[in-house]
Amino acid sequence: MTIFHFDKRQEPDGTWTVVKLSTGEPAKLNGQFCCNLRRDEAEEITNYLNLLADPDEPPP
Repeated sequence: MTIFHFDKRQEPDGTWTVVKLSTGEPAKLNGQFCCNLRRDEAEEITNYLNLLADPDEPPP
């Protein structure tokens, strides 16, 4: 079973944000918040962060 730690959400202005499911806060990648993205960028970053997520960390 795949456990997801990150997801994307569309903001009211139409941009996308990658969020950490356990907190609902924007995710960070290389010190940058993952906000104001196009949908394809958000999908790619979400997939990448889920691949990197610690498998021992409990699911959200």
